[in-house]
Amino acid sequence: MPQAEVQTLAMVIDRWPFRDSDWVVLLLTPRVGMVTALARGARGSRRRFAGSLELLVLSRVRLRPPRGGGMHQVLEAEIVQGFPGFWEDLVRLETGQGLLLLSRDLLREAPVTEEVFERVREAVGRLEVAPRESAHGVLWQAALDLLACLGHPPHQDRCPHCGKTATEWEAAALGPDGVLRCGDCAGGTDRRFSARALDPGSGRWPGDRRETERLLSLWVSGILGRPWALPGH
Repeated sequence: MPQAEVQTLAMVIDRWPFRDSDWVVLLLTPRVGMVTALARGARGSRRRFAGSLELLVLSRVRLRPPRGGGMHQVLEAEIVQGFPGFWEDLVRLETGQGLLLLSRDLLREAPVTEEVFERVREAVGRLEVAPRESAHGVLWQAALDLLACLGHPPHQDRCPHCGKTATEWEAAALGPDGVLRCGDCAGGTDRRFSARALDPGSGRWPGDRRETERLLSLWVSGILGRPWALPGH
């Protein structure tokens, strides 16, 4: 028996043109997780989809589950919330695209819960209004939230090398496997940063935009077990 259609909030994490007028979209949803779906006739559609399958937009979609091993199908979609602030500043837009890339790769094979969806949704909302000089700080904090949801919390009780409690750390450092250690055990590594940057509530992040993105690339590469980088790195 065919599965029932599903209506859910969704954000387009990635998309690809297909045939002459279709989109294949990677959707992040709170109800069915991350799914790949076909939106027939969506490219150039001004009525049926009307911008609802753009990046950095929150939409409500109606999905038909696949039969067999195929893709979901987007039957309808409408915008719930746009985030126009992304189109007012190039740095903010690029950082928003970096957030989508981070979400796509961290969540590709992970269970997407309602909490995970809300973390991404909240990060998009914060980033849309962030001053350009602190946009990378929002990206860093969003990464900490997502990693914690996926079982890779930025905080740990002790350094795995020397056993020093995390409250004693003045600096933290990343190992090549993505595991954190205290700065004293890092030697002369260039992966060291302020331990306060591990607290999302502190409002701190490890240096400027370039340094933040570099450390994120190193951290996510260690977790995924393959090279990973934000666009332009």
